[in-house]
Amino acid sequence: IKFTTLNSTYSKPQVQVRRNGILATCNTVDCDFEFTDPSTVTDLVPARFDTLKNSNILTIKGDGLRDVDRVLIGGMKCTKETELCKIESTGPFETIISFSALPYGTLGVKVFTKHGLALNTGIQSIYVAPQSISLNPS
Repeated sequence: IKFTTLNSTYSKPQVQVRRNGILATCNTVDCDFEFTDPSTVTDLVPARFDTLKNSNILTIKGDGLRDVDRVLIGGMKCTKETELCKIESTGPFETIISFSALPYGTLGVKVFTKHGLALNTGIQSIYVAPQSISLNPS
């Protein structure tokens, strides 16, 4: 048919899904992919630790944080199972991290959910001041 566009109608948008350049596939003839809004980090509270205690709390604020399963603080891995740096709780708008030790300096914070790396639209690092240690000679 001249000057006519032939098309098919679908009730859902037709897309190709790629992650890291790899085309997603499914094992059935009829499969669905659903878009999920990325999680976002908007604030880290506090953003500075002048003195570390036996237990310290970092609150990560944002949106879509219910599925946080891993946090990296200066390369230190925090999960619900780790001891030195632990995910205490997650919710839609905040995640609570407790830790007993971290390296000092400016430490980047990366938050991961089951969908991947969360977008960071606010503060992206915390500062841990060098800690003084006093030793008593025996």
